Amino acid sequence: MSIFYAMTFIVGVSLMGILIMIRFVYGKEVFNKFEQIGIKLPKFTGSAAYIMPTSPIYLLVAISFFGVIGWIFDFILDVPAAFSLPSALIGAVTSSIIIYYPQRKKMSLERIKEDDLFDLEAIVIEDIEPDGYGRIEVDYGGINHVVNAVGTDEKQIPKGEKVQILLCVDELYFCTPKEGAISNTHENTQA
Repeated sequence: MSIFYAMTFIVGVSLMGILIMIRFVYGKEVFNKFEQIGIKLPKFTGSAAYIMPTSPIYLLVAISFFGVIGWIFDFILDVPAAFSLPSALIGAVTSSIIIYYPQRKKMSLERIKEDDLFDLEAIVIEDIEPDGYGRIEVDYGGINHVVNAVGTDEKQIPKGEKVQILLCVDELYFCTPKEGAISNTHENTQA
């Protein structure tokens, strides 16, 4: 098992070094371009979004910690594989939480540019009234952002509907119901 852990560590560190070099050369937006060429990065919801890294670099950090912790338990402490494997998994998840969680929190506080959300799909989390505002939640860069929205047509868009973002003016996002959801959108009959 020691060879497996050592190889995991070596592969993790090597790939992490390559990705850091790519990020250094092409900028930090390089990983956002993966989705444009068809490579889908995993997206987690709930508490898993703060534990499981979606950034390739942080994922490789967790893999490297798995290799190091497993190697320490298996080779140095000479414990059985039945104990070293769970210990390595727990250590990798713990190190991921310690390293990735503060970064994830920092990333969620970064301001998004108005044009970043153009033409994305969002979910209404507060009804968008025909003559008023509502709120939508949109996933951008693996982070859910809640923004103020207004409908482009004078119809109420109820909570839970999917909408398409068309335009943003002064942090107010104009959206319209997705084509498949138009039949569920109803007009406000109150006068």
